[in-house]
Amino acid sequence: MESSGYDMRREPFKRIEVDVTDTCVQTCLCVTCPLTFLPLVPGFMGKKKLVMDEEEAVLTTDCPCCTSVQRRPYGELGGVEKGTCLCLTCLSGDLFSIGGGNKGGCIIPGGGCNNAKTVEHIYDTLKERMANRGDTGQVRRAEEHLDQMAQLRKDMDSVNQKLDLIMSHLRIGTIQRA
Repeated sequence: MESSGYDMRREPFKRIEVDVTDTCVQTCLCVTCPLTFLPLVPGFMGKKKLVMDEEEAVLTTDCPCCTSVQRRPYGELGGVEKGTCLCLTCLSGDLFSIGGGNKGGCIIPGGGCNNAKTVEHIYDTLKERMANRGDTGQVRRAEEHLDQMAQLRKDMDSVNQKLDLIMSHLRIGTIQRA
């Protein structure tokens, strides 16, 4: 039987924890507090940690007044995009929204203009996991299964033809009359 070209083994993804606390943004919000009032909104201040498990991404925000945990399977992440604001690189998507809504939000991990490697790592990891565990991965696995079923049907037809030839050669299965 020929291989369909895909590796059918589902290798487990390693658990990755990344500190995505946006200290630079939080500092700017505290400095401009009378103008923005955003430090008073839960979710903007505190520690933020992104955990990328085998099947889901978990964003935990520990604020001084509350704790928020958002869990999203990779198939439900919607999308993850990279962007820039001045010299800061950010990630945006539904997972990063404040309060767990589906409007989409943005995080700027790190404390300065050197966060591009961290953002690139998170972006690449999430995209890979979304492709393998999300809707795209499920469609690809379904197509792999259909290809395998078609190949099995061809193999069974070939075996049946060979068995019919053997049976006719041995005159098995036919009624012999004297």
